[in-house]
Amino acid sequence: MKAFLSRLARVAPLAVFALALCGPATADDAKKLRLITWADYAPADVVALFKQESGIQVEVTLSNNEEIISKLRATGGAGFDLAQPSQDRITGVQRDFGIYKPFDESKVKLDQFRPEILAITRTNTTLDGKLYGAVADSPRPELIAKLYPDNVILPAATALATFPAAFAVRRGDTDFIDYLNAWIEARTVNKWLESRRNYWFKTTDWEKKL
Repeated sequence: MKAFLSRLARVAPLAVFALALCGPATADDAKKLRLITWADYAPADVVALFKQESGIQVEVTLSNNEEIISKLRATGGAGFDLAQPSQDRITGVQRDFGIYKPFDESKVKLDQFRPEILAITRTNTTLDGKLYGAVADSPRPELIAKLYPDNVILPAATALATFPAAFAVRRGDTDFIDYLNAWIEARTVNKWLESRRNYWFKTTDWEKKL
């Protein structure tokens, strides 16, 4: 399970993972990772690679925040090894229902996480001094893979999920909104935005200017 978490963390931007309360109940369960997550957060190629490298089967249950919580409450946290709710569905739920298990940080390679993102996650998912969530985002996974190609791989060709970003604009300022939209359209057409993204996310050329 730790290996799967590590591999998922390398390719999932802002993907939060929580450990379900109860571990495997039988010998057969010990050879199976039971994951409850959102659609597209556990790509088939990642699952297949984990199975190939570990010999452990992966049982994926697709769900959403409320269903994850309901299923774990119904079983007292049993039935799954790894859950993937949103960050805001961890500490409050844990305080009320006790359905998650804290991470043993000594067994998680925290150096593979961006410190600033890990700090935010630690703030949002720590309860009574115990960490209940882990998160990683791009471009950190891609850069680590480039630095250590013999030790780190990216099983999925694309990120597990993406999230939109936005600018706040003063209400009613239609001229500025029109300007921004025109600028974005123009920079998309001439591929300037794509080149900038590639520069910052897919290369380390920018490090020479630090």
